[in-house]
Amino acid sequence: MAGGPSPGRRLRAAGAPLVVGTLALAAALAVGRQGGVTGVDLCPFHRVTGLWCPFCGGLRATAALVRGDLPAALSLNVVVPPLLLLLAVVGLRTTARALRTCEPARLPVVPLRPLLVALVLLAVFTVWRNVPELPLAAWLAP
Repeated sequence: MAGGPSPGRRLRAAGAPLVVGTLALAAALAVGRQGGVTGVDLCPFHRVTGLWCPFCGGLRATAALVRGDLPAALSLNVVVPPLLLLLAVVGLRTTARALRTCEPARLPVVPLRPLLVALVLLAVFTVWRNVPELPLAAWLAP
């Protein structure tokens, strides 16, 4: 083809990230429109242990982001807003690559060292937000 791949072929290649991104955006908008989810009853970890998991407060933080209230989002969960930004960037890059190359979208491979660092930081965050005697622990709790 002189003009390159057809638009249909490009959309098929990028179909999965487009669908996932659209569903994620729709879910975020629905949560934000409802004003967020109140309480912590949704978290099975908190329900069983009484402790805050690294994502407790994440839905309310997402709702605050949808409303444009970054300070409130960060006060509910300091991990979720940067994580959502990272996921959005990865999703947009994956979609753009699939549209450009017409190859089926694939998730990027995360090198082991950054993955381990992220998991250690999540573990430290989880412990820190659950030990009230530590500085800033009250601010880290949702």
